[in-house]
Amino acid sequence: MKTNVRDTSLLAYYDIKDNNAMSNMQEQVFRVILFSDEPPTNKEISTLLDIPINSITPRVNELRNMPIHFRGINYRVVTAGRRYCTIKPFRLSYTWRAEEV
Repeated sequence: MKTNVRDTSLLAYYDIKDNNAMSNMQEQVFRVILFSDEPPTNKEISTLLDIPINSITPRVNELRNMPIHFRGINYRVVTAGRRYCTIKPFRLSYTWRAEEV
């Protein structure tokens, strides 16, 4: 199937995919999860980064399903539990944490 994707975009995609490297957005989300005082919800990550929730949720799911190598340490993103979100509408939400592997 032929697509209208530039060669440089395809090269960047395969470089990230082959090296298990995080995209810029994945790294931003991961940093919030890693450095938060308490495990954040997707909505809290969205608010902190000023990025729509529909851009955050897929990145969290990607991070949960990939090996993460950050600053010389291997991590994985896991569910930390559920609690009421501090951002309206204050729904019971899953929270995320990074654990060393």
